Amino acid sequence: MTTSYLLGSYYLGLYQFSALVGGVPFMLVSSIGGPLLSASSYYKALGKDEKLMSSVTFKFASLLTFLVVIISLQLGF
Repeated sequence: MTTSYLLGSYYLGLYQFSALVGGVPFMLVSSIGGPLLSASSYYKALGKDEKLMSSVTFKFASLLTFLVVIISLQLGF
């Protein structure tokens, strides 16, 4: 309530839009975590190499995070 009073309706809309856009990269990166965890649990149950799975998962998640950060920085400016 105080924020809407201090910012006004126009600036409040911009504030809410920027908060929404700022949360999208985090949602994209965190949405990958659930499937990766269940996939690695499945392959662990099959007896696959845990070190190889961890290495591939880390490389994929790091690359994805790096790309999302680059794209997000361009959208932010």
